[in-house]
Amino acid sequence: MASIKRLFITLNIVITIVSCNHNYHAKVNQGQNQDNDDIIRCDTMTKESFFVLATKIRRDMDSHKEMSLKHAIEAVKVYNTLHLAELARDENWSKFSSQFIQVFITKYLNKIVQMLECGYGKGMTIYSRKYDLYVGIGSEFRCKDIYTIVL
Repeated sequence: MASIKRLFITLNIVITIVSCNHNYHAKVNQGQNQDNDDIIRCDTMTKESFFVLATKIRRDMDSHKEMSLKHAIEAVKVYNTLHLAELARDENWSKFSSQFIQVFITKYLNKIVQMLECGYGKGMTIYSRKYDLYVGIGSEFRCKDIYTIVL
């Protein structure tokens, strides 16, 4: 059962990357969202690089550091990735994930919703139309909302 789940997630990631890359390049070529394209894009990174970024953001959240727009978007993408990634097998990673998610929700979610000018959709999804970014995984699985981790 676990291998079927892993295969399903892998296929979704591949399909999402292809779809997102096509849509991203189409928007750039049409001149749409030029202000946001340097912030919102499909990012791929190694597990180690993701951990470094997530740890930095977690440290900043713990120290109550003020968030820039770019930092808020990175925090959202880390939060979203932690919900999807199969990193929970490692006990240390699972503990880090649950602590990150708890701090994000309790201390930063409301600030980020305001900063990104988010609204609520069907099923209580949180979405920023201005930055085309879901906070939490909504009805769509899109690579622009997460970091794609290459193993």
